[in-house]
Amino acid sequence: MTCRIARRERGRRTVFMHGGYVMRSHTETVWARLMDAVGIQYEYEPDLLHVKGGMYLPDFKLLVSGVYLEVKGDYPTDEERRKASDVIDLTGRHVIFLVGKPECDRQGFFNCLLLMRGQRGWFDLPLYDLGRLFREAAGEGAWARARSSVHPGDLDWVRPISHGLTEVLLSMGDRSDREFATREMHRPINQQKLASKQPPSLAERGIAWGMDRYPVNRSVHA
Repeated sequence: MTCRIARRERGRRTVFMHGGYVMRSHTETVWARLMDAVGIQYEYEPDLLHVKGGMYLPDFKLLVSGVYLEVKGDYPTDEERRKASDVIDLTGRHVIFLVGKPECDRQGFFNCLLLMRGQRGWFDLPLYDLGRLFREAAGEGAWARARSSVHPGDLDWVRPISHGLTEVLLSMGDRSDREFATREMHRPINQQKLASKQPPSLAERGIAWGMDRYPVNRSVHA
């Protein structure tokens, strides 16, 4: 059984299910759908990290490259970039911000970008440009699947009643309780993904090329 959620109520939701994961926003699910479509393998919130001033829970970790991805509806603040820099310095892994909710027309992706730290500080990577590279390398069929993955559909506004019950149960605790509960829910899914990791896809090979071009530099700060 499903219950329809009106569009005006979408902002009140705190549970968005995708691939068995309990995600925190619709924007996260759109990025996850896009990664699925282009063959990027990931875990969701696998690592709770100790950084200066508290804890840090990156949204995604890529299975092949080990890169952390952090989804942001808006451009990250100086403090958010500082925390990400702390994670880079602590782990030696890249942290890439996925900014905005991807949309797409016949020309390419818009309303979004990637932000990462290089040798001279933070810089933007428009998803429009990355999409054009993917289209040229992967072909029209793969490009069509990538484009369609970010298009909203009716199922975005319909959810099983069990999802609503999950939301109610999670709302009974404080933030740390919710994070612990969802991490325990995600643990077996993440373990299964690790156990069944596939050879790198075209998109993952492209990410590896980019990481070689922009290696982690622990001496650069926001």
